[in-house]
Amino acid sequence: MSSTEDRPISLRPALRRGAAPLLVLRVLSQGPRHGYGISQGISELFLGNYEPSPGMVYPTLQSLEDQGFVRGERSAGRVVYTITDAGRAHLARARPEVERLLSGAAEADPARPIARSAERLRRTILLFLPEMTADQRRRVAAWLDDVRARVARMVEGS
Repeated sequence: MSSTEDRPISLRPALRRGAAPLLVLRVLSQGPRHGYGISQGISELFLGNYEPSPGMVYPTLQSLEDQGFVRGERSAGRVVYTITDAGRAHLARARPEVERLLSGAAEADPARPIARSAERLRRTILLFLPEMTADQRRRVAAWLDDVRARVARMVEGS
């Protein structure tokens, strides 16, 4: 039987216990990013099964900056964040916890990222539908039919 330290950590309880800074640092350890890019990076770590809100990312960045773990610099109208040496050291000390947290991502529902993308597409279409011309509606419908056919060919061909 494995010890508690070997088992994956559930994401939601881990976030309540303060794992968000570690996720932000983990993403920034791969290179500088702006806030939205950090959110996307965290989502990628969890295979699209979790996407942090700006209400989680920006206060976390402020706290990390206050602690000297990240540095934000304005570039092209955005603040780009970079992990500092102190942030790398903090992340290294927490490496086992981060690895356990990320290991739970591998056990997530594999269909969820596709369902999330499909739902975003549906919402986008509904948002712009009133403004679309008849020609634009026909083109969007044709694109969607094409994507459906491509997915079917891809799966049938595998």
